[in-house]
Amino acid sequence: MDKNVGVKDGHIRIALGAVIILIALFLVEQPVVRILLALISAALAGTAYVHHCPIYRCMGKNTCEGDAPVVPQEQKEEATPVEEAPEEPAEPAAQSEEGAERSA
Repeated sequence: MDKNVGVKDGHIRIALGAVIILIALFLVEQPVVRILLALISAALAGTAYVHHCPIYRCMGKNTCEGDAPVVPQEQKEEATPVEEAPEEPAEPAAQSEEGAERSA
């Protein structure tokens, strides 16, 4: 499941869900409307928690772009170790000095 709900969007969803549940508990008297509002509130909180919204997926929307990059599990590659270059011996420099002394 790819993440498509960003941090800021998640905070807005949680706040909106809290407001809706408070309205359902204290201002609405009809039980059916209370249940519908509670379901909407739960859906908002749930999508904020898992950072995935099926409606966003259908629309092709993604609000994670400002967040750290999210890579699906299938696309993650293992890091390959970097091989160190072999060290060159210090002998060639010493040989060039000896060669200069012989020619002089």
